[in-house]
Amino acid sequence: MILDLTDTFITKLWDKSPFIAIMLLAIVATIIIVRKIDKFLYKQIDPLEQTINNHSEILKKFEEHSDCLAHKESIKIIDNKLNAIIIILASKFPDTAPQLTITHSPRQLTDIGRKLYKDSGASKMLEENIDYFIESLNKLDIKTAFDVETQSLSLLLTSSDMPIFVDIKNWVYNNSEFEGINITFSEVCFVSSIELRNEYLKRNPEIEQNRFK
Repeated sequence: MILDLTDTFITKLWDKSPFIAIMLLAIVATIIIVRKIDKFLYKQIDPLEQTINNHSEILKKFEEHSDCLAHKESIKIIDNKLNAIIIILASKFPDTAPQLTITHSPRQLTDIGRKLYKDSGASKMLEENIDYFIESLNKLDIKTAFDVETQSLSLLLTSSDMPIFVDIKNWVYNNSEFEGINITFSEVCFVSSIELRNEYLKRNPEIEQNRFK
């Protein structure tokens, strides 16, 4: 009965206004297609969502597993040892140290050292990023001025892959010899570390005062 009425309505509508009839049929067809697509997607997404939830639970259990915690501790130990190696290497000043610095309790830059610090662009780099380096040193909870000096060089060397060092590396590449001295990136980091040390001790005078106790 309903189908007959529908056919009659569509037939009369088609006779009077074919365009409206076509539009109506298109709307009905679109609704039917969208519903079928929606049902299809739901059937596809529902199992996928369930799989994701299951994986999330597995990952959660894995992270809480004792073996995973043990791995984290092992990685932490390895990281600490690597940092110790970096500090040892950083404590070995370059062969050019006597020409770039003078032991004057504490070690300070010579005229050549200051010129290298400025001409290489290290002065500009450190000035623009001093807060970052100071904050990085603060996280180390340093107790002595000696450690400030060593950690300053270590920090600069380990941060050398940052974009802020690009201009300095380009300068070193084009100036392998400076004032009669063979220059590498390490020399620039070395003179920079002296200035970083000075700035850190200026901001943390209590560390410098420990020398006189």
